[in-house]
Amino acid sequence: MTTWDEVEVGNHQFQIGGLESDPTTNAAETDVFTVSGSGLLMVHTGISAGPVKVGVELHDSAPQTDLGAWDNVAETTVSTTQDLHVMTVDGDVSETLGPIPAPASCVMTLRVSTRGRAANWDRIVDDPCEDYLIQAWPTDTNTPTRQLKSADGMWADHDPGADTFRDDPAIAGTEDANVRLGGPVITRTPDDDL
Repeated sequence: MTTWDEVEVGNHQFQIGGLESDPTTNAAETDVFTVSGSGLLMVHTGISAGPVKVGVELHDSAPQTDLGAWDNVAETTVSTTQDLHVMTVDGDVSETLGPIPAPASCVMTLRVSTRGRAANWDRIVDDPCEDYLIQAWPTDTNTPTRQLKSADGMWADHDPGADTFRDDPAIAGTEDANVRLGGPVITRTPDDDL
């Protein structure tokens, strides 16, 4: 069963995460969302501000992927001991969508599908014109973040292969400067010409 609600967008995004999630470090990115090191998903919207329609489905295992009904689809695995919530960038939680319960394994896959982001790019709207479907299920393995479909051209300004290193479990997303800044740390030596 899918539960739907309107969620307010701010600064081209809404969020999925625990109430104590930290949005300051990026661990992976697709054109649908950015995943922070603490497992918070910042979902990229087309509109700058206003309401969007968001649906949540809870599953026991991976549901079939319906790529035909959506413009963009991406999924990621997050480790969490907290229930996850759909919320605004200010942390206002959608009570209608309810919590996405943390599984006993503490590992969950989230698939986010989008539709309608290109129609009102960077606009402030009063009525919902974009749809988002969040599908969640427990898992035992941490699989890499992956883009399943990318058709609307929104938020696609990065090289999909460039983010592969960010899914390396050996990289501590909250501590490694390469992850935080998206590139290698370059240290000048006294022999470098200025």
